[in-house]
Amino acid sequence: MRKVLILASGGLDSTVVIALYKNLGYDVHLLYLPYGNINEEAELDKLIKIRTKFNIPEEQTFIHKLDLSYSDGGCINKDNTNPYVEMRNLIFISYAVSIAETKGIDLVAVGLINVPAGYPDTTEQFILDINNLALNASGIEVVAPLHHLDKIGVYKLGKKLGVNLLDTFSCNVSNDKPCGECFDCLDIKNIIKKAGVPYEDNPFI
Repeated sequence: MRKVLILASGGLDSTVVIALYKNLGYDVHLLYLPYGNINEEAELDKLIKIRTKFNIPEEQTFIHKLDLSYSDGGCINKDNTNPYVEMRNLIFISYAVSIAETKGIDLVAVGLINVPAGYPDTTEQFILDINNLALNASGIEVVAPLHHLDKIGVYKLGKKLGVNLLDTFSCNVSNDKPCGECFDCLDIKNIIKKAGVPYEDNPFI
């Protein structure tokens, strides 16, 4: 059985990646990288529940704390409405490749999607470049299996794979109930509006 290391945050995108690889029969390992983000407690709480839901052994979940507090991104500074943390995905993926190599895992999967904002570390070219670098340096493949989808597409795929919105946490600035106003909460509200999310799966109720 092929192993995969998934960068997981407890959010919708990475949870759907987990469900996808479990459905494909992979031996799933998880890596969570708190980095000074405001919502660390809520993310970790959801991730533990997701791990249980998908029958992933505790010893296959790796948690390594980073310090990106030098950034003023909205995931760290709640007064900043721009959630972008400079080159966070580059740092995360590099770290994941290093962990994967030590664990004998040759595939790293991330939940990057087709983001209209076009952050420099979410583009298709970025994914191709970092995959080539990882393959050449360590023989480890880096993939973003949801990158062809927008947020609504991710939600619909997740529903087919047994992922509910309430399984996940996507608010940037809260460790409790989603604020309903930050960038990620607005994404979730858009899903609810356009994808027919059932009442009982609405995190804002």
